[in-house]
Amino acid sequence: MPYHDENTPPPTETAVPTATPAAMACVLFDSTFVWTDAQLDNSDCDQFASEAFTAGTQVQVLQLEARTVAGPDAACIENQFRKVRSVSEPEIEGWVLDINLGDMPETGCEP
Repeated sequence: MPYHDENTPPPTETAVPTATPAAMACVLFDSTFVWTDAQLDNSDCDQFASEAFTAGTQVQVLQLEARTVAGPDAACIENQFRKVRSVSEPEIEGWVLDINLGDMPETGCEP
């Protein structure tokens, strides 16, 4: 039997951290462009996105806080972006305009 000093509290179980559920969102508009990390970090305007989402696409939000960046499109104005990943096509991951994302209802995204 292990030695127990009555002045020492008994050992407690270590709490196992639980995973926070991923934030989900719906893409609100067709032709919602997906910008890469390099495009957003480069701050070089007049770049073209290689991917685009359609309205109703369900995405996992990877960056909850919006990030303000000039460009990367030809207009080169400051916009707010959030990083997302497509649920149906996880290989599509990147930054989209924050205004193009909406809350996902319990019923899922609708086009």
